Amino acid sequence: MSLLRLILEQGRPDINGLNGQILQKAAQTPDPKVIDLILTLGKHNHDTISVCLEGLAKIPSSENKAWKLDVILTRSPKKINLDAMLVHEVQTLIEDTSGNASFKTLQKLLDRGADVNAFQARALCSAVKEAKDTIVDTLFGSERPPTAASLAFALPQALNILDPMTRLTFTKSLVESGASPREVNRALIHAISHFTTDVALICVLATYADASDGEALALAVAKESVEVLDLLLSQLKHTDETRDSCLDQAMKIADWTVRLNICNHLAKSGVSSQAASNALLVAARDGDLELGDVLIAHGASISTNGGQAIIEACRGGSVEVLDVLLKSNADTQKLTLERGFQAATEVRDLNKRAMVFQRLLKRGVSGEIVDIQLVSAAKYGEEGHEVLRVLLAAGADPNYSNGEAVVAATRSAFVGSLELLLGLWHEGGNQKKASPPTLVRAMKASWKLNQDTRLHIVQDLMKAGMPAVDEVHIALSKAVGEDEPDERLIQVLLDSGASPFTNGCFALTQAVQGVKVSALDLLLGSKIDEDEILKLFENGFSETQFSTWFSPNGLEVAKMLLAKGAKGVAVSSALVQVMKNSTDETESLADEFVDLFVAHGVDIDFENGEPLICAASKGNAHWTERLLACKPSPQTLTLAFERVFDTARSPDEVLKLFELFSGYRDGEVGLDVMTRSAGSDPILIKAISQYPRSTELLQTLLDAGFYHDQTTTYRIHDSVEEPEEVTVLAWAIAQPQKKVSSALIKILIERGANVNFETTISRSTPLMIAIQARRPDIVKELLLEGANADITDAMGRTPLAMATNIGGELSTRMMGNLLAFDQSKDDGSLHNSARELNFAAVSVLVEHGHHPDFPSPLHDGRSALGEVCRHGAGSGKMTADAEKLMQKVMTFLIDAGSDLTLQSHGKSLLLLCFDSTDPIATTRSFLKVAMWKEINKPFNHYTDGEFTYSPTMYVSKVMPESDTRDQLLSLLRANRAVDVYYANSGDQPDDAVGLPNDMVVQERERKARLRRLALETEDHAIALARAKEVASVEREIWNHKAEIEDARRRRLHNEDINATRQKADLEESLFHAAVKRRQLEQSKVTQSSLERIQQVAAAELLVEETRQQKMIEWESKLNSERAGNAQALSSLRISEREELERIERGADERVKRRLEAQKKLVETQERLAKRLASGPGGGADARRQIGYVEEIN
Repeated sequence: MSLLRLILEQGRPDINGLNGQILQKAAQTPDPKVIDLILTLGKHNHDTISVCLEGLAKIPSSENKAWKLDVILTRSPKKINLDAMLVHEVQTLIEDTSGNASFKTLQKLLDRGADVNAFQARALCSAVKEAKDTIVDTLFGSERPPTAASLAFALPQALNILDPMTRLTFTKSLVESGASPREVNRALIHAISHFTTDVALICVLATYADASDGEALALAVAKESVEVLDLLLSQLKHTDETRDSCLDQAMKIADWTVRLNICNHLAKSGVSSQAASNALLVAARDGDLELGDVLIAHGASISTNGGQAIIEACRGGSVEVLDVLLKSNADTQKLTLERGFQAATEVRDLNKRAMVFQRLLKRGVSGEIVDIQLVSAAKYGEEGHEVLRVLLAAGADPNYSNGEAVVAATRSAFVGSLELLLGLWHEGGNQKKASPPTLVRAMKASWKLNQDTRLHIVQDLMKAGMPAVDEVHIALSKAVGEDEPDERLIQVLLDSGASPFTNGCFALTQAVQGVKVSALDLLLGSKIDEDEILKLFENGFSETQFSTWFSPNGLEVAKMLLAKGAKGVAVSSALVQVMKNSTDETESLADEFVDLFVAHGVDIDFENGEPLICAASKGNAHWTERLLACKPSPQTLTLAFERVFDTARSPDEVLKLFELFSGYRDGEVGLDVMTRSAGSDPILIKAISQYPRSTELLQTLLDAGFYHDQTTTYRIHDSVEEPEEVTVLAWAIAQPQKKVSSALIKILIERGANVNFETTISRSTPLMIAIQARRPDIVKELLLEGANADITDAMGRTPLAMATNIGGELSTRMMGNLLAFDQSKDDGSLHNSARELNFAAVSVLVEHGHHPDFPSPLHDGRSALGEVCRHGAGSGKMTADAEKLMQKVMTFLIDAGSDLTLQSHGKSLLLLCFDSTDPIATTRSFLKVAMWKEINKPFNHYTDGEFTYSPTMYVSKVMPESDTRDQLLSLLRANRAVDVYYANSGDQPDDAVGLPNDMVVQERERKARLRRLALETEDHAIALARAKEVASVEREIWNHKAEIEDARRRRLHNEDINATRQKADLEESLFHAAVKRRQLEQSKVTQSSLERIQQVAAAELLVEETRQQKMIEWESKLNSERAGNAQALSSLRISEREELERIERGADERVKRRLEAQKKLVETQERLAKRLASGPGGGADARRQIGYVEEIN
């Protein structure tokens, strides 16, 4: 201490330095003299005391801390606000767990003016939250006790205490200390919501709460707490509206017992008759008799709300309540009863609904409102039977709304309900009967049900008296028209008078068309006219229905109708359909149909013998044999035989059919082979087309007398659009892919077929057709039979030209045969051979007089050499051997006198080489053979009318872009080709070259003229530029003048604007000054008013604080008395508990002694028993009494 004093006196240190660490350390030092010495000798500033208090607040509460606080506050030059330290000190005391904390610091802070209400009474709230009663009592004993606002802040903390007794103690202390009644009411609401069973707490809060808003009472009802409700009603006053509202809320409680108790308390406390009547409505709907009695006893009226109680009783299905209400009010209006009847429809329990209906119906409810319920009851099925019985017994009309109830029961398949509605459930009753229209509607509605249910319903409808009206006949048709007809239903309808002959025998027609055997059997039980049978057969066995009736069932239907007399055209037509549509899979069924129809006398000549024609067309020998037995006419025989070859059959089967037709004789009637129907192909052509390899069949037909040169129409060439008339021989040779064998063709030639027949349009002969078909054997046979080889077709081609056009070895063979018989020249044969590079053929043809320069019209007027240049390359790139062969053919033709200067359509032979499929090889061959010498001659130039091109320029400018262009140009220039390109007239192009001399002079003059015009144009342009420059200078001068004038005008305008703005600013400043002056005056007036109000408030606050202080003193005394009483009561309970424990210990000791005595007695008895058993006469009296046991107290 001496050292510290020396430092403070001599060193004059700054005790506030180091951010206040010196002062904080001194405050926290255990010795209180240190802080006293520092504050006495050190120099203070405005933060010194605050820093000391901050450091002091961090240490635990003790007497030493209180002494330091006193020292610090004594050294303070001014009064310090200790509110924050008070909060900190309370928190320190709460956190102390040692139990040695001193309350002197807390008391000293309160004595020095610390405000408990600061920081929203945080100190008090913390103490209450942790249930520190000592701290709370200390805070309440301060000079500035908690205000009502502070108590309001602390009250929620008290309610959050878990221990009920502690919570009650603190809550009671707070509310008794003057908490606001409204805040207490909020606490009461919270307590009811969360601590419903804590009645003591709720009682304390209810004593001081302002519950005028009724929220607490409503919450008690919502919590279904009768005890809390009774407490609130007894201690608090509530308005009638609040009690009425709570009664309405109570009626929503599900537990009837709780609801009865709550409503009883509310009714006793007083509710309006209107509210009681409204509650009676709910009680009536729920069927709560006890509650209804209570409400009626407290003013509820049945007649209130227009008898709504009765309606609600009906709506709730409360039969007992309804009986009471109806009994007590015998004069209930019919409208009310009807409304109740309507409300009863909402009852889900149909038995209850029936009972309610029964009571209302007895009171006179009737009419449409009753009839409507039939529909609803009918939809419930078996559950609604009781309702239906009640309604029907009361006279409800099942025909209401066009019998909707009957229809609904039918549609829902509720047979029991339907029988009730139809009156089939008992006899002799007064129930209204269903009318025929209603029964008809029900029958229609039953149609979508399953068959068994529908049958039952229809039977019931018939029992109910449904007459045989049109709808019944229609129902029969619908029953028959189903995919699977119900025979039972059909029989019921027939027994009830339904007729199958109405509506054009529609039922019979459906049975026939649907091949419904069983249904048709039932329907045909009635007598029917033959005409109707014919119509039925015609409609049922039509072509559109074939897929339906062509079946085993259809066969049975046909048997029934034929047995009933069906015949005529319809039967024949059905037979034709069977044969036309029969397949291999259905052949057995078709045989049965055919046998059936033939057995009943089919017309074999129907539709020009269509049945026999179909049999022959199908190649069916069985059908044909059966039908031939029906004696067909000659025309039928002829038409049918022509169709024998329509179907692919084996030759043996066809021969069998042929034998059937050829062997048929009926008097003078037989097969005529010379007769042929118009428009049909010859028999030979049909036979060869069907069997192109069968020589036996052809021989048989020719032997039977069929003419070998029969004609037909056939399109031989693709270029001729119309078919031409050809013989059998020409037709057979023209068949594609050598379809007809050579043996058949040779048979025709041997039998005398015309080998020189010529078609009318293409003028083709069998020889030409054979050459085009590439059949050299047939060509040879025709030539041997005298076929003319020196003839041309419509396009000018000879047989030799056709043969050479084929090419190859085959062409050479046929050409050799033709040359042996043909001496024709210049027919294009040489061109064809040259194009194919057939050197041997070319040489032979030239030797036979064919000229190489002949302009063949077949080859676009080209010579043979031109044809080689154009088409000699074939269709692809040439090989080296082919190129050598081309050169050989070209050399031969040139040596034979071919002219190199000939042109084709303006193109020379060299230019034709450029159009070849291999222009490089073709051009190279032609140049090598002869053209290299003549390449620059004028005949090789090409003219398109405007320009002239040499071969090189033709390739560059005329030919399209290709990969071979550069190679062609190189090849031509390698053979000394010269570029020539110029315009035939007018100006020459810029790249003109190789011009004639006269055109050179003209071009030179033209260019000189162009240079002169260019110079004149340049001089004119210079003059124009000079004029434009002068005009631009003048334009700049005028622009400069305009800018100066514009600047002057803008300056004058800106000066005017500035003057106007200055004037406006001055006016605005004057206005603002006036406004500020008025605001200053107003603020002064307001300030004076506020000061006066504050003074009044301060006076009122002082009075209130005085009153609160006195109240607190009185509460303190009262609490002391209560604490003494509680302590006395506690000591009394302790003494009672000790006395009880003493009595229990005595009882335990008695039980223990009794057990020991019992044990000893048992041991004594055992020893005595053993002794008696071992002694004399031990067994004489074994059951002798040995004594008794008495309970020892």
